[in-house]
Amino acid sequence: MSNFRNGEHLVKLIEDCVITHRDAYVHFGLLHRDISAGNMMILPRIEELDGKKRVTWRGVPIDWELAKYVPKDDSAERARQPERTGTWQFMSVAYVAHPDRPIKIADELESFLHVLIYYGVRYLRHTLKECATEFIVDYFDTFHIGHNRQQVCSYPKTNAVKMGTNFIDSSEDLRFLDDSGYEEHPLNDLIFNEILPLFVERYRIDTWDDAVARRREKKKAQLVSAMNISQDADKIAVVLSEKEIPPGRPSEECTDKAAKLNTHDEFLNLLRTCRTTGTWPDNDKVADQLSLDHDPRRLVTN
Repeated sequence: MSNFRNGEHLVKLIEDCVITHRDAYVHFGLLHRDISAGNMMILPRIEELDGKKRVTWRGVPIDWELAKYVPKDDSAERARQPERTGTWQFMSVAYVAHPDRPIKIADELESFLHVLIYYGVRYLRHTLKECATEFIVDYFDTFHIGHNRQQVCSYPKTNAVKMGTNFIDSSEDLRFLDDSGYEEHPLNDLIFNEILPLFVERYRIDTWDDAVARRREKKKAQLVSAMNISQDADKIAVVLSEKEIPPGRPSEECTDKAAKLNTHDEFLNLLRTCRTTGTWPDNDKVADQLSLDHDPRRLVTN
């Protein structure tokens, strides 16, 4: 995949992969569960147009060994997915934080976003040229220990999808540059103004849902302890906790935005619109900016 020609071509290849991913889910109920930079390749094809043969290049997701049938409803079969699979660097923040929950389309789309950022930082011209390796390590290879003593994603990666903020502790934001060195690159609008805001709303809802669930469990424990009831504790806790709604309830607009990640359609539409309407530089690809001694197998804690 690293042999893409320029930023526009990179977006096209990822768009191809998302289309294949969509088709696998729509027609067969399969989710890949290991979307990563290493599991996407460029497939050359010979096509004939107007009697002339030409080579076209298509992005293809590979290594479907971890793919799993995921029912489209909330059946018990969907809920049984206890193991966490995938490549650490590209897992969604939600999937890492909650390995007991079934993986969703939104998790896989987030992985595609991380792949786009990864290849962009390695091979495209941007404002963090002198610290590209530092970015890769801080964003992709780093973890910290969460409140329940399990590994969770790095702060830069978490901040990106939860707040849409600057990815690393730097005085300069990550922005991609055109051939003239200006920040007029279509990827900036695609990533920061179009895609990330959808994930920000998704995580706003997740945070709210987690707060409600914690309050419900706390109320249930209080009921069991104080009244020695267990059979109806769940139902009673739901009723009582709903009377004490935590602050920050997501708005309808927030819910509508987050819902766009429940299918592939909006994500594909954003990729396609950016690719076909953006003013793309021809020579924005540069030599690999990742240090030769970088080892992706070596995770770092902070």
